[in-house]
Amino acid sequence: MIALTALNMKGLPDAIQAFFGANPTAAEIDLANVIAYVLIALILALLAWTVYDLHKSNKKFDLEVAAQNAGD
Repeated sequence: MIALTALNMKGLPDAIQAFFGANPTAAEIDLANVIAYVLIALILALLAWTVYDLHKSNKKFDLEVAAQNAGD
């Protein structure tokens, strides 16, 4: 996933710049870069949140299994 994000950091700004036509201005190029980097940051934040939530859920599941095994 991190490798795909790194590849997107190269291609995503260019893809967003394409929406501005053949000759984007410097301001449009800067805007495309900002949009791309914000999107990449959001994707990385979502990935980190998913990893954290999975870790938290695994701990909770382990505690439930341990409690169930102690009751048997």
